[in-house]
Amino acid sequence: MTSTVAAVCIGLKTPISFDLAEADAAIIEAWNNRDRALAVIRSRGPVQATELHSPAEADVWDLADDAIINPNASSLRGALMQAWVAWAYTGSLITKEDRTLHNLILDRDFEAIDRMRDDLDWEHVCMLQIIRTLSTLLAETL
Repeated sequence: MTSTVAAVCIGLKTPISFDLAEADAAIIEAWNNRDRALAVIRSRGPVQATELHSPAEADVWDLADDAIINPNASSLRGALMQAWVAWAYTGSLITKEDRTLHNLILDRDFEAIDRMRDDLDWEHVCMLQIIRTLSTLLAETL
């Protein structure tokens, strides 16, 4: 089933067409690859301990992130995946608290992060709300 979507909200002057059955298939595939790469990396130790995983494993993860972020998402699910990946690249990894938050983001543990809301920097509060909104919209469409 092909659908035409007017995309004036992002500045496109003409409608775009895409196949709804294939919507975000590449993003979803990359998402699954990212999860597998993360599991392999974590099996060797903390994600932040880059000396414990091989460059090849990091490359799989980096390529997956690139494949998730670069295309324009055509579904709420794709946009939500992009938001989680983008969030993983915000903030620093200097303190133990930073690394804990980073791991919660990688785990997509929304509830745990939401409980920390009052202690989060503004950039994380913004991402938390974006994830909440996209998740709510996606749940309403299912």
